[in-house]
Amino acid sequence: ARGDAHAAYRLGVEYMDGKVVKRDFTKALQYHVQAAKSGNAMSMFDVGSIHEYGYGVPKDIGQAATWYGRSANYGLAQGQYNFGTMLEAGEGVAKDEVEAYKFFILAARGGFTGVPYNNETLRIDRNALLPTQLLEHKLSREQIADGRQRAADFKVASGPLASE
Repeated sequence: ARGDAHAAYRLGVEYMDGKVVKRDFTKALQYHVQAAKSGNAMSMFDVGSIHEYGYGVPKDIGQAATWYGRSANYGLAQGQYNFGTMLEAGEGVAKDEVEAYKFFILAARGGFTGVPYNNETLRIDRNALLPTQLLEHKLSREQIADGRQRAADFKVASGPLASE
């Protein structure tokens, strides 16, 4: 109530998990948005998940992409990975494989490489290529170089979200 972003984040988590308090996605969204607007990247990610899966709200892949993108720009590796997958597929955002490649690189630097998944068997496969490797087979040398340069030039956002 006094504007503490971390407290709002923790309340959002508790209302999503329903372990300490009764699960309430409306309250979870309220507290996560409060924390996200203050610059909490994990809350930005959780707001994206709420919209992607329709937890207490209608599913909205565009809103999910917006919030995952915000968490990605604030340096959250799992947000960078999720946003990369959306950019790669053109899901909720315009398709941009070079930008997806950039975010996969950034996510991997943050320790989130993704799951090696075999699209033919539809199973996790430790020998399958990672998302960055899959894109490297599709992109030109120039596009790969561009994606790497974008990753090198990336600056993590900080502070409160800009007003919408």
